[in-house]
Amino acid sequence: MNKDFLKCCICGTREKVSLFRRIEKYEYVCCKLCGLVFLNIDHIPSETFYQDSFASLANKEDRIKDAIEYWSVPKMYEKHQSVFDVFFHERLAKIQKAGYDNGLLLDIGCGYGFFVQFCKTQGIKAFGIDIER
Repeated sequence: MNKDFLKCCICGTREKVSLFRRIEKYEYVCCKLCGLVFLNIDHIPSETFYQDSFASLANKEDRIKDAIEYWSVPKMYEKHQSVFDVFFHERLAKIQKAGYDNGLLLDIGCGYGFFVQFCKTQGIKAFGIDIER
C-alpha cells in the first residue's frame, strides 16, 4: 500500500493496483475495493495541472475538496449512478449486518440525500438531515 496515494473518492480506501504508466509520471490505478479506475495525481507537482497563478491553491486539501464537490453534484450522481448503487448496496449491507435492520434509517449529514433515496427504493423508511452553508 502506498501512503502517498490519495483515498479513493468512492469508497475511501488507499489500497490500489497500478494499471499502467503513461509518459513516466502519469500512473493509472484501480481501487482494490470498488474497482474505480483513475489517474493517481498525488505524486505529480501541482504546476503540471495548474497555471502559476493557481499553483499555490492546488495543495492536497484543495484537491480533496474539489473531488468531494465533484462527486456531490447531482448531475455527477446521475451520470455515475450505477457506481454509487454498488457502493450504496455495500453500505446498506454493512448497516444491516451490524444489526440495524428495523426498516428505519436516519442519515445525518446526508448531503443531497442520494443514499436516503436509495434506501427508500429498498423498502426502508429513510430520512436525512444536513446543514446548509
